[in-house]
Amino acid sequence: QPAGGAGEGYLFVHSHPFRRDGRYANQPWAQETPDPLTGQVWDSWLEMSPGLASKLGVAYNDVVEVSTEAGKVEVAVHILHHLRDDVVALALGQGHTASGRYADGYGVNAFSILPLAKDGAGAVPWSPLKASLRKVGRAGDLVTAFSLFGTSDEDRNFGVSVSAEKLAKVGDAEAHHPGELTGIAHLPMDKRLVEQGISDFYGLPDHPTYRFGMTVDTNACTGCGACAVACYAENNLPIVGKKKVAEGREMGWLRVNRYIEDDGDIHFVPMMCQQCGHAGCENVCPVLATYHTIDGLNAMVYNRCVGTRYCSNACPYTARRFNFHTYAWPEPFNLQLNPDVMVREMGVMEKCTFCVQRIRSVKSAYKDGGNFTRTVPSEALEQLPACAEACPSQALTFGNLKDEQGRIARSRKSARSYEILPELNSFRSEERRV
Repeated sequence: QPAGGAGEGYLFVHSHPFRRDGRYANQPWAQETPDPLTGQVWDSWLEMSPGLASKLGVAYNDVVEVSTEAGKVEVAVHILHHLRDDVVALALGQGHTASGRYADGYGVNAFSILPLAKDGAGAVPWSPLKASLRKVGRAGDLVTAFSLFGTSDEDRNFGVSVSAEKLAKVGDAEAHHPGELTGIAHLPMDKRLVEQGISDFYGLPDHPTYRFGMTVDTNACTGCGACAVACYAENNLPIVGKKKVAEGREMGWLRVNRYIEDDGDIHFVPMMCQQCGHAGCENVCPVLATYHTIDGLNAMVYNRCVGTRYCSNACPYTARRFNFHTYAWPEPFNLQLNPDVMVREMGVMEKCTFCVQRIRSVKSAYKDGGNFTRTVPSEALEQLPACAEACPSQALTFGNLKDEQGRIARSRKSARSYEILPELNSFRSEERRV
C-alpha cells in the first residue's frame, strides 16, 4: 500500500512490546523493562539508521522534529543498523497526560501524528506514512540499559553462535564431549592433573544430593523479557524510576543482554547469578552474608549483609544489585508483594537465588509426603524458578545436575553448550574436560 502524506522519508508507527498502544503505560514493570533491541526505558525514541543520522547531522539522544500531514512531535534519536536510510520508526504507548502516575509525562504521543482513515470510520491507518525530519538542536533525555558502544560481545563469547552446517555435521547425539561445537565449555586442564584427580587448588564444594543449576538455550531466547518481569513479581524487586536507571541502579536480578554482531546478527543472552562453585563473591564477604549451600546455591543472608559491596566488585557477571535506598510500594502495589520473600532495605546486597523459596517449598512437600530419602524428581524442577516458568519459548531449564537422566544434565552435555568467561575458573559444572 503506498504511503500517504508528504515528506522525504517513511515513518512506521508500531506497538511497543510491553506498553502496547498505551494500555499498559501505567504499569511500572512495563516502563522499566528495557526494550529488547534498544534497551530504552521510561520514554519514546525515534529509531533511524546511521546513514540517515549522518545526513541529518544528529547523534544518539539528539532531538528531531517528525512532521506528517496530521501533526508534529519532537523526539530523541536512537540509531540502529537494521533500518533503511529512508525509514524511521516510532513506538506507541507514551505521551500520556491523565493516565496515572507511572504513565503521565513520559515520551510523546505517536497517535497525534497519525491521520485518521479517509473512510470516515475514525480509525487509525496502520500503514507507513510519509514524514519530514528536522534537527531541533538540543539533546533529549533518553535512558538505555544497554551499552551504546559495546553492542557486540567483542569476541568474548557471551553470545556464541553455531551455524546450521556445523550442527548438522556434529549433532548432539554424536558429540564427543560437551561444548564440542563452541569449544569453550570448560577450562582446559593438563591431562596429568586429570589422571590424578586434581581439579583445582580448592576442591569443588560437596553436593551429595542436589546441585541445582540452570541452562539457557540462546537459540530459543527471543529477548522478550518475560523472565525479567517474572523475577520482579516473584522476588519483590523495586522499581527505581528513570533517573536511577540512568545512574545504573536498576534492581533487576535478571537481565537479557543483547549483542549485535558485525554481520548484523542479534543474540539475546539472559544473565543471572551463575551460582558459581568457586565464587569470588563468597571469598570476599567479611560477614559471610553470601555463602555456598550444600545444594549448590550461592545463597544470601540479607539480615547479615552490612553493605560493603565487596561481593558486587568481585562478581564478573554483574549479577548483584545494591539497595541505595529503602524503596516503597505505594498502594495498591503493596498488595502484590510475595509473603514468602522478605523486602530488603537500604544498604543490603541482593541477587538471584533460583527462587530458593520455591525450591524449599517443593522439597518440604516431598518430605511431608513421606519421601524422606527420595530426591525431588527432575520433572518437578524443570520450570520451577519464576523466570523458567514464565519463559514462553522454554529457553530456561532448571534442575538437579546430579540427576544424570534429567533434562538439565542432558542439556549440559550438548555439543552447543558453553560457559561464559570460563577462563576465570568460577567452575560451575560438576565435571572437567581436557
